[in-house]
Amino acid sequence: MRQIADRLFLFLIVGYLIRLPRGFRLTQDTVKIVGSSNFPVKVYVMLHQKSPHVLCVTQRLRNSELIDPSFQWHGPKGKIISENSTTQVTSTGSLIFQNFEEGMSGVYTCFLEYKPTVEEIVKNLQLKYVIY
Repeated sequence: MRQIADRLFLFLIVGYLIRLPRGFRLTQDTVKIVGSSNFPVKVYVMLHQKSPHVLCVTQRLRNSELIDPSFQWHGPKGKIISENSTTQVTSTGSLIFQNFEEGMSGVYTCFLEYKPTVEEIVKNLQLKYVIY
């Protein structure tokens, strides 16, 4: 068992098992979590650590070009999230926590508004994340 652990590092994200080389350094800046339009995505964040980037897109949309996207994050109590010393919303709609605390846990919702192409009408998507 020890030999297997020495050869590779296994990492579980949203139901996918990924094989990474042993020397690969996984940091919170390299981990990106995408949403699902079918169910809330669970995101575990270690206490007093920086969170992974929680993206306001699905895997399909992440691989697409979005025209005029706008993002709005709401916290567990329904309040719009604004940037402060512990929470950051990037220009691309990612939610990032600095120094995560237990009281920050809960259901976070991202509202995404975008156009798939210039000619198409605006589409709306709501993604939920259980962050704990």
